Amino acid sequence: MIQEDTIQLGLFDEQLKEILSEGVRYIFRRNPHRVQDLKQIRKEKYDTIEQMVHKQQDYLRMHQKASTDVAIKTIEKKITQLKCEKWITVASDTTERTLILKRDEQILQEQSLLDGCYMMRTNLPANVSKEIINNRYKDLILVERAFEESKTGVLELRPWYVITEESSRGHALVVMLAYKIIHYLETVWKPFNLTVEEGIAKLATITTTHVAVKGVHVFDRIPHPDELARQLLTAAGVMIPESIPHRDVPVVSRKTVQKERK
Repeated sequence: MIQEDTIQLGLFDEQLKEILSEGVRYIFRRNPHRVQDLKQIRKEKYDTIEQMVHKQQDYLRMHQKASTDVAIKTIEKKITQLKCEKWITVASDTTERTLILKRDEQILQEQSLLDGCYMMRTNLPANVSKEIINNRYKDLILVERAFEESKTGVLELRPWYVITEESSRGHALVVMLAYKIIHYLETVWKPFNLTVEEGIAKLATITTTHVAVKGVHVFDRIPHPDELARQLLTAAGVMIPESIPHRDVPVVSRKTVQKERK
């Protein structure tokens, strides 16, 4: 759209800007923090390649039979891997077997023009402010994080050990409810500078003590938790009893599923 002169770079600013075209709202913004992040990322990529050039150069000096072309191909492979081939190139002075790393500042400047820029397109009516639309857009990262936590994090949605559709839906529902608990714990435990995993591991140190009189089991007593565990429980609004009755009831969490014979 910029190349076609449909929109101008001046629309991208730290403050939200908006235009209306054929009933569609276009909202623009440039995130200054993202600009600095991308600048730092490019610097780190260049430093990585530069270190590789020095390493290959040292190797060429120590091994006179080593090929300069092989060294260049190795570096070019790294440049491609880091997606810097448009503004970083490597060459050699064949007479002195010296590697030369070049950075095209003009192309680099052109690539950085859209750093931190993003545009949102929506058909929501004008009574929904551009600030609300922008905030909901940024909330999408929370949705992505929720799916990531559910699939590969503590909850481990996969692999699926269920067969029927009803069981599969129930399994997914339990994981979603568990994520709501994790989200709540993240909120209330934020002042402690702990992850949910670390907080749960701390609470796992709270154990019960079997109390028996003359060999007869009476109850399980819960010792007082240490200060950090107590604060975590208080922040989560959880109260634990001093003792719980003991019942010799076996609990089995696995059930053998046998296929019905037709």
